[in-house]
Amino acid sequence: HAAGAVDVVVTAPGGSATLTNGFTYVTPAPTLSGASPNSGSTAGGTSVTLSGTNLAGATAVTFGGTAGSVTGSTATTVTVTSPAHAAGAVDVVVTAPGGSATLTNGFTYVAAAPTLSSASPNSGSTAGGTSVTLSGTNLSGATAVTFGGTAGSVTGSTATTVTVTSPAHAAGAVDVVVTAPGGSATLTNGFTYVTPAPTLSSASPNSGSTAGGTSVTLSGTNLSGATAVTFGGTAGSITGSTATTVTVTSPAHAAGAVDVVVTAPGGSATLTNGFTYVTPAPTLSSASPNSGSTAGGTSVTLSGTNLSGATAVTFGGTAGSITGSTATTVTVTSPAHAAGAVDVVVTAPGGSATLTNGFTYVAAAPTLSSASPNSGSTAGGTSVTLSGTNLSGATAVTFGGTAGSITGSTATTVTVTSPAHAAGAVDVVVTAPGGSATLTNGFTYVTPAPTLSGASPNSGSTAGGTSVTLSGTNLSGATAVTFGGTAGSITGSTATTVTVTSPANAAGAVDVVVTAPGGSATLTNGFTYVAVSLTLSPAAGALPGGTVAAAYSQTFTTTGGGGAYTYAVTAGALPAGLTLSPAGVLSGTPTAVGNASFSVTSTDGQANTGTAAYSLAVAGAPPIAQNLQAQLLAGTSITVPLTAGATGGPFTGAAISTPPPAAAGTAMITGGNGAYALVFTASAGAAGMVVVSYTLSNSWAASVPATISFTVLARPDPSRDPEVIGMLNAQAQSAQQLAGAQIRNFNDRLERLHGGTGRRENGFNIRLGIPQRPTSATDPSALADSALPENASSQGFGPFATREGSGSSLSAFPQQSEGQVRGYNSSSPPPAPFMPAQEPDDGGPMFWGGGFVNFGSNKNYELDISQTMIGVSGGIDLQIQENIIAGIGFGYGRSAADVGSAGTNIVSQAFSTALYGSYSAGKGVYLDALLGYSYLDFDSERYVTDTGAIAGGTRDGSQVFGSVTASYEYAAGALLLSPYLRAEIAWSQLNGFTETGGGYYNLIYGEQTVFTLGTVLGLRTEYTIPVSWGVLVARGRLEYTHNFSSNSDAAMGYADLGNGLPYELVVDPLGGDYATIGLGLDARMENGVVLGIDYRGMTSFSGQDTGQTITVRVSTRF
Repeated sequence: HAAGAVDVVVTAPGGSATLTNGFTYVTPAPTLSGASPNSGSTAGGTSVTLSGTNLAGATAVTFGGTAGSVTGSTATTVTVTSPAHAAGAVDVVVTAPGGSATLTNGFTYVAAAPTLSSASPNSGSTAGGTSVTLSGTNLSGATAVTFGGTAGSVTGSTATTVTVTSPAHAAGAVDVVVTAPGGSATLTNGFTYVTPAPTLSSASPNSGSTAGGTSVTLSGTNLSGATAVTFGGTAGSITGSTATTVTVTSPAHAAGAVDVVVTAPGGSATLTNGFTYVTPAPTLSSASPNSGSTAGGTSVTLSGTNLSGATAVTFGGTAGSITGSTATTVTVTSPAHAAGAVDVVVTAPGGSATLTNGFTYVAAAPTLSSASPNSGSTAGGTSVTLSGTNLSGATAVTFGGTAGSITGSTATTVTVTSPAHAAGAVDVVVTAPGGSATLTNGFTYVTPAPTLSGASPNSGSTAGGTSVTLSGTNLSGATAVTFGGTAGSITGSTATTVTVTSPANAAGAVDVVVTAPGGSATLTNGFTYVAVSLTLSPAAGALPGGTVAAAYSQTFTTTGGGGAYTYAVTAGALPAGLTLSPAGVLSGTPTAVGNASFSVTSTDGQANTGTAAYSLAVAGAPPIAQNLQAQLLAGTSITVPLTAGATGGPFTGAAISTPPPAAAGTAMITGGNGAYALVFTASAGAAGMVVVSYTLSNSWAASVPATISFTVLARPDPSRDPEVIGMLNAQAQSAQQLAGAQIRNFNDRLERLHGGTGRRENGFNIRLGIPQRPTSATDPSALADSALPENASSQGFGPFATREGSGSSLSAFPQQSEGQVRGYNSSSPPPAPFMPAQEPDDGGPMFWGGGFVNFGSNKNYELDISQTMIGVSGGIDLQIQENIIAGIGFGYGRSAADVGSAGTNIVSQAFSTALYGSYSAGKGVYLDALLGYSYLDFDSERYVTDTGAIAGGTRDGSQVFGSVTASYEYAAGALLLSPYLRAEIAWSQLNGFTETGGGYYNLIYGEQTVFTLGTVLGLRTEYTIPVSWGVLVARGRLEYTHNFSSNSDAAMGYADLGNGLPYELVVDPLGGDYATIGLGLDARMENGVVLGIDYRGMTSFSGQDTGQTITVRVSTRF
């Protein structure tokens, strides 16, 4: 039948009946199995027969999306003319009344092969670059053109032409091959490469020596492969060539401009007068010999280059006589010239060359024969005439090496004034232009006799020591002066004076005799000795005191006498242990306390004497205090014994001579009865070295101040201690997590209240004062319920259903429609397994409880924090209104956290109570609220970084926590989905506390507030699975949490300093973003026992905070 809906008519004995449009005929879909032919030209026009089924009445055929022209069709074939299309396999699609059918890659388009007929132009340079148009067919889209196998550059193509730029190639005819989409085509010998003629434009350099050897670069075009270069017809030596240059070494050639001709593969090119040969200039390098007489006549050989044919040679401008020349030498006789170095200049055909200072003229050497006079005074000033030869122009005369003063010279004489000199014969040396001459021992210096005229002063002490100046003549170099035959000590002399220190002598006038190089001179009674009295020092009286057992020394000196002094005690007695040496040194070690009186007499070399009376007191030895060192902490005190180790006791007192700076601390002396100590108290802010000086006293004296060097160790800033930071952060985090645990537990309970029966399923199912319904198998209502899940009603399986006709509610919240509440569709009951009978929830009080274990870590700090927390929560809830459940709960949590690995840890406890409630807004929407309070208790042990001790402490606190949650529950069959949004808040007040056990490192902490506000966006799901022994409920949860944590300031100080809480640490509670995943499973058994386990894993987005929680619930009926 034709396609379409038709009436179906049945005829029976009782008549006929019609089923209008009761049956619909459907045209079967076409199929394609092949195409013949299955390929054709990209230009289209191929007649193709497609084979298949249900093709009759085909209305369209496309090739790769382009419509072909259908020329006929049967049930099994379609004939179509292919359209034009790009090369390649394409799908063929037939549209027929029953639909469409596709023959994948059913037809392949093949491009037509190209042909070549001509090239224009058909020749070009071997350098390439010729634009050539190739003519032919099927050339469109040409991808490559080669000339003799070398690729050209295609610049355009059409169906009949390709434009290409020829590549470089060797000369000759080559095949041109075009590659196009349809294949390749060859134009045999289609293009001829022609070598271009060379050209020359310049030569660099364009001149050089006639000797050749110049490297010349010729510039032009088409020079590559040059085979010859000639300079004026003479071949040069090619060293390299490129397309634009030829490098060649010029051959030797006569001077003048010449043509340069290059021969290359393309021909030859000429650079007219392109290179000029130039005769090279001469050079000079040396002269041999390079010196000669000023009279001339020396034969000199000059060496150099390009000297052949030399025409002139001059010496200092005076022409010499050339005797021969070659290319490298000139032989010449020097002319006469004044002494000195002169330039030598050679003139040759190529120019002139100069050898600067190349020849030195040397004058004749002088000689000396006599000096007149040949002697004179050592004082100099004698006019001497020296005789000899070649003395003209003499420039210097020396006498024994000392220069005289020349007053005139001739060729045979020099007149000179002699200089001063020591007595004796000396050489006379004359320096003249021709050199120097020596007259050995040519002049003798004679010393004059001394004279004396006076002495100043002319008198002095018999002890000697008077500085006397003697006047006279010829006294220089005086070697001795005597006073009455006793030698004095000469301290200086000049020609007219001698300075001498008088020796000791008896009183009276004496002769003074001077001995000098010229002899001796006497000043009769020239000096008078005068007798004097002696004076001792120190003056008579008390001498500096001595001390028993301490070395003593006092030196006496004498003035007013002469010669050596001797000393002796002439009256009284010295203190015991002291002696007086003849040299006047009183020394020794006193052995007894007391006062001594004695006289000391000094005697000089002339027996003059002087006496003085003295007293000397000897006291006991002073104490010797010790330099000490001590170390203490800032803010603490230390007592340092002062007399231990000191000497010189018994001690009668101690005193501070230099107190510590006020900012460093205070010091005080304590003790008595011969034992003393210094107490130093360092200020809280002190650090570094503090020095205090002190003295000890005995009955005789005080000691020299000694020092105590105190090293004050600054208390470290505890707010920077990783152990303190970790402990305080761990306490803050524990406070947050204890609150979070209770918030989570109570919210889990609130979620389980949403289904009403969850009050029973997840509690202990204790009912107070309300009898339980019978569960016997003989109870009809119990049997009715036994076939249903726990949360089902007699009419359906919705958790909020009411028992029909019972008059009592099974749930706190009313029944909701399918798709919005949990349970099974009432039209599709669950499988057969029997479920435990569920008693109705009449809204009475219900008890519940649960526990958890949490494992977590935090790596945000220098020391990692690992934490384990356990806790339990429970409560009682009551249905207040039909859609409201409220309850009161209690909780206990305990957290143990380890900070790092050195021993710092805290144990935290929370005792909590809370009010909670759930409100059903209908249609699966719930609003849950929680408000709770906790008493907090913390026990801490902190590892003291500096000492390794453990500082313990206990603090308590209080906490308020709460949450508000909005959720929606959607149920479909056994599946429950519930998205929810929760706001959580916790405020914790941690009281201050003081540590013990850490010694000076015990800390005191102030109150600390920790505030946390967080939001939770989550999705939970449940899936109920009936089993033979009860029901399994699988649960899952995903949460995203963002904590808006505010910083918590923790103030602290050292407990023993009493200076308040100067240090502050900004504690960073858990904040940021977290992801939580939860999995759980409940097993609800026929006997009413419910076993539940949950796992939750948490991690921060930073990856530094992690936590795992395991919760276990067990419930049963009571």
